[in-house]
Formats: sequence, structure tokens, C-alpha cells
Amino acid sequence: MHALQETLTTKQQCECMSNEQFFNKLIHDITHAQSHVFLSTFSWDSGILSETIIKAIADLRNRRPQLPVSVSINRWYPHLKQHDWTPFPWRAEVDAAYRQFQYEMHTLQNDLGVAIQWPILNHEKCYVVDDTMYITDANIGDQHNTGQPILENHDHAWPGLTIKIHNAVTVDTYLNGSSRLSMLTGAEIIKQKAFGPRHIYKSLQESLALPDCDSIILISPYPGGAYFQLLAEASYSGIRTSLIQPSPDARNRRPLSEHVSRFQINDPHIEMLSAGVAIGFSPTMFHGKVVIVGNKQGDEELFIGSDNFDSNMRFHEVACKTKDQTIIAQAHQLFIDPLMQHALPFEDYYG
Repeated sequence: MHALQETLTTKQQCECMSNEQFFNKLIHDITHAQSHVFLSTFSWDSGILSETIIKAIADLRNRRPQLPVSVSINRWYPHLKQHDWTPFPWRAEVDAAYRQFQYEMHTLQNDLGVAIQWPILNHEKCYVVDDTMYITDANIGDQHNTGQPILENHDHAWPGLTIKIHNAVTVDTYLNGSSRLSMLTGAEIIKQKAFGPRHIYKSLQESLALPDCDSIILISPYPGGAYFQLLAEASYSGIRTSLIQPSPDARNRRPLSEHVSRFQINDPHIEMLSAGVAIGFSPTMFHGKVVIVGNKQGDEELFIGSDNFDSNMRFHEVACKTKDQTIIAQAHQLFIDPLMQHALPFEDYYG
């Protein structure tokens, strides 16, 4: 047991769903909330989804005027919407988006009484309503509100996965800051503080070190750093190892407000190929951050959440780790299997 680990003995309900299903449920939950609403996101992109969430909060306010509602957004995110750094062709679009963002923040805070927090290192995507929490890769933005695992030639849909957990004790303990929460189902919520212990990375290391570990698939739009080294080491040790990420073409077709691409083919990719890691490119952008670890008995373990599985350990992150084979089967059907079926091998892409 870890020093900061708390065992929870209350029965809970877990479910895996697409991000479109998640947002539909979230909006319904907000409208009918009974005790509290807490939305933690890295970014807030104005659009149909943000307007729908604001309307749900307004409907809630009409019914429960005093119910606590809070929103947490990364502090530096609003500055991305200012035009100083933006190349000229995109300035008008970015300026308009920033004005709409300011208007929506004003509406939430001044008209609807929402407490807005601006933690500078927040990268969590965790949404809590009453006794239900959703751990996901999805920020508030129309590009995340899609149920399609793969959309050929579609530039503005970033599919991913969400875990829903319905349990009062789990939610209360999460909100009070515990770092690792074990549950009877075999699921575990892992909170990783900025510049703190790398709980998510270490938990994955523990799974790969088990003697019956047989395979690992890491799926991320922005992988890198220590996780590349982890994959190479796993492959050298005889574990079947795969990495799936968007192709350079998919990354470069991101929405204009996200036009700066961090993708590059560099030495770690070549090192991983030399180690025997199978690298696949998705033809379209996605935002799911998922790891599947398999054992020799055919059982699997799922990691899902906000962590990009990259070298950036300076953000607050949250993830769910589960061995529930029903949840894992849902994740395969909704996201993992279609993504892998469409992925193009590294060698074929660069031909």
C-alpha cells in the first residue's frame, strides 16, 4: 500500500463511454444537480458545447439558486487566445474567440454566480456532479464532443474516452485531495500533483514489472519523454509493445486556434523502432489518452485520463486504472480497436 493510498469499501458503479455520451450525461447531471457541481478542465473553447453547459447551469440556478458550482481552468489558457503571438492570417479568428471566451466567463461568474478558479498548472479533466465523477481526456470544446472513434478526413473531431464513477465516498475523497484511491472493483483513481511524485508513471511501471506482463499499447496524441524510454525498455524485456499517435498530417490539420504543432519525428522514435516497438499513425486527430497492459492469461488493465504520457510532469493530472474486464471491453469497442484498425504502420507512412 502506498503512503497516500486510501482504501474505499463502498460499492461503486463504473462505466466507460465515448466523450459524446459523456457530455450528454454531464449536461443532464448539471441540470438536475442536488448538492454541488465541479468542472475541472485544461481549456474552455467557446462553441455549441460551452453554450449548452452554460444553459444547463442557468437552468440549475432557476431551480437551485444557492447550489455551489465551480469551474477550474488552467490559468495561462486564456492568454493563448490573445493575438500577440498569433500569425497574422489567424488573428481575427483568435480575437473573436477570445472575446467570446471573456463573455462566457463573465456570464458564468457575474450572472450565474459560478466560482471560477485559475490554477496555473491544472491539466486535469475531471467533472463532478453530486456523487458522480467523470475522468476523461476531454476539455470543454466542440472538437471533443464526438462519439466517432475515427472520422476520415475530419479536421475538427478529437474522439476519446471517459470513465464514469458513481460513488459518494470516492467523490468526497477525490475532492479532498487524496493522491491514490483504491476500490473494491480493482479500479484506482490516481491524482498526480504538479512537480510532485509521478504516481501515474510509477503505477504503469509497477504493472509492466509484473512477471506475467505480456503486452502494452500506449495511445496518446502527444506522447514522449520518459514514456518513450519506458516503451523501449518494455520491448527489450520481451513485452509486445505498441504506440499509436496521430500522424503528422492529422496533427497539422488541427483547428486554426490550435495551429502550432508540437509533433516531430526525432531520435526517440528511431530508438523505439530499434527496440522493436510497433509505431502506428492514426490518419485523423484524436485526444484519447489510454494505456492497455495485458498479461499472459489474457486479462488486461486499463489506464485512462488526462495525462498525455509525455515528458511534461509539471501539471496536475488525474487518471483511472482498472482491471474490470467489462469496462476494458467497452473501451476496446468504443475507441481502441477502431483506432488500431485504421492506424498506418510507421514504416508504411514514411515508405
